[in-house]
Amino acid sequence: GVFVVYTRTNDTALKLVESNTRKRSDMFSRGKIINDANADAVVSIHANYFPSEVRRGAQAFFERKDAESFRLATAVQDALNVLNLENTKRTYSSLTAEKYILACSPSPSIIVECGFLSNPQDEKLLQDADYLVLLARAIAEGIFAFFDMDTVD
Repeated sequence: GVFVVYTRTNDTALKLVESNTRKRSDMFSRGKIINDANADAVVSIHANYFPSEVRRGAQAFFERKDAESFRLATAVQDALNVLNLENTKRTYSSLTAEKYILACSPSPSIIVECGFLSNPQDEKLLQDADYLVLLARAIAEGIFAFFDMDTVD
């Protein structure tokens, strides 16, 4: 089975670790939770935003230098693409800027952006409970594929 450890369950910043800004305190606090959990993989789930409404879609990101994170991102993106929904036909992508959440753990780590809040179609999907179940199932399927595990209902 899979044991899940949440770093946050809402959009409130954590303050387990002090730093000079609220955002840094939150990021360092989440890093502490991840490292204390000794995670086999880190999957950070987000909703994206872009100034233009044109961008849309779910996408898995990884840090360029890590082959195992690349493999995890590929497995999750492939599972997202199997959904065959109009906003999941993206490809996995490496991030050019270092993202703390990807670098804070030695484990394979990815960010999954579930869609763009700045796109009206994606925003509507991200508020649809049925879509969120499909999205969660696809992410789980990708994780199971990465670990070569059988999927469960």
